[in-house]
Amino acid sequence: MPLIPEGYLTSDKFFDLSIINAQGTTGSYLFTQPITVTVLLDPVDLLLAGGIESNVVIQHYDEGESRWIPLSTTVDFRRSIASTTVDSLSTFALTIRETEPTPVVSLAVTPFPTPTSTVIPTATPVPTPTVTLVSTLSPTRTQVPSPTPIITVMTATPAPTPTPMPTPLPPIPPTRTPTPLPTAMPTSTPGPGTLWAWGENDYGQIGDKTMSDKNTPSQESTGATNWSFIAVGRDHTVALKWDGTLWAWGRIWAGQFGDGSRSSKTTPSQESTGATNWSAIATGYEHTVALKSDGTLWAWGENDYGQLGDGTIVDKFTPTQESTGATDWSAIATGFNHTVALKSDGTLWAWGRNRFGQIGDGSRVTETIPTQESTWATNWSAIASGGYHTVALKSDGTLWAWGWNTNGQLGDGTKSEKTTPTQESTGATNWSAIASGGYHTVALKSDGTVWAWGENSFGQLGDGTIADKTIPTQESTKATNWAVIAAGWYHTVALK
Repeated sequence: MPLIPEGYLTSDKFFDLSIINAQGTTGSYLFTQPITVTVLLDPVDLLLAGGIESNVVIQHYDEGESRWIPLSTTVDFRRSIASTTVDSLSTFALTIRETEPTPVVSLAVTPFPTPTSTVIPTATPVPTPTVTLVSTLSPTRTQVPSPTPIITVMTATPAPTPTPMPTPLPPIPPTRTPTPLPTAMPTSTPGPGTLWAWGENDYGQIGDKTMSDKNTPSQESTGATNWSFIAVGRDHTVALKWDGTLWAWGRIWAGQFGDGSRSSKTTPSQESTGATNWSAIATGYEHTVALKSDGTLWAWGENDYGQLGDGTIVDKFTPTQESTGATDWSAIATGFNHTVALKSDGTLWAWGRNRFGQIGDGSRVTETIPTQESTWATNWSAIASGGYHTVALKSDGTLWAWGWNTNGQLGDGTKSEKTTPTQESTGATNWSAIASGGYHTVALKSDGTVWAWGENSFGQLGDGTIADKTIPTQESTKATNWAVIAAGWYHTVALK
């Protein structure tokens, strides 16, 4: 069986359906009624498809004809899902047809094994037309573990649960000078702090005891006045209080709340340990990372690429310490499914997905434990992480980046991926703060100017154009009194 249907990009989402109850004989199975197969799309799928529905196709492999056959596929880009209806046993693949050529055209990490002789037990006819299905993943793994596809198998009547577009990854609030603690942390003096949210609320991520969208600020349901810091993932919210406790709410797909459950929450829920010494938090797409005041680093949630750093690829539903047990972690940042951290000795470590070199160790091999970047430098002072790239400052004021570079987000004048720290093209030594969006990078200089590079489809670079930039480009006003920067998935915000 060919690994990929011709004319499509390699997909890392392969799956088949095993039948418990169906009508037919060995080698020929028909469901007693059609079923709907739904697959979750991630940002790479969405980006490469270019927002064109026909570019996302679920295909099945026809054993008799020895070829892939496209199925009628419905795509909801807002909810990030693709679905189709099937009525017989098959092997399926989610495939993407790229809108235009780019340097990155392969996402293959786990080819489905060639089904030379698939042995399927003879189905036993049942007295009812109910079809019970079990979805299973291919057991084969290459060096880079494949993300677990989210497959909903159901009868045709119920509608699949919608999945919204990813919430922008939380940026690293910067300071005007390099600092060994780039992750936002509470200040030393507690003060009043109420928490408000608004926008999409399909999973209770606003925390107001409802699942209704809000177009005006809505206070979280407890009315607490001691919130000190917040971070947001795709559909969940995480927050710290001044008493050092950690709370979360919203959609809990993979355990990212840390409260030991799989139930979504519409109100703040405390993580399971009840610890009172949490000091910093960061959120990825579906995972949460946190520091304690004792310098230890903990993570929980989705772990399909080892982004929790505990040496496994098993999701965790409660806070789990990274594998080394180090007590000198000083800062954290999270990408889509990788984690970056600094130690107090100025070294930089990363783990999780490494398909695009975002770990910076010179390889593309996924790492499930903290792995030091390839240069072993000891003067890193600040970190930020985009969707699939990493950015860092050194104490000498230089700026370095590595990972995915399709839009020029590394700032080195190219669109080639880098697997090791690469200095931005100008060689400036007065960078003072950094922030990363999904596919763009923003940086502040000590002279108060703001510069940006990478994707610019929505004008997020602020240079008056919508053309991507591969080198640092100053925002259009050329103001010299910018003080703070932040980056969303596709937009940029700054304070003067």
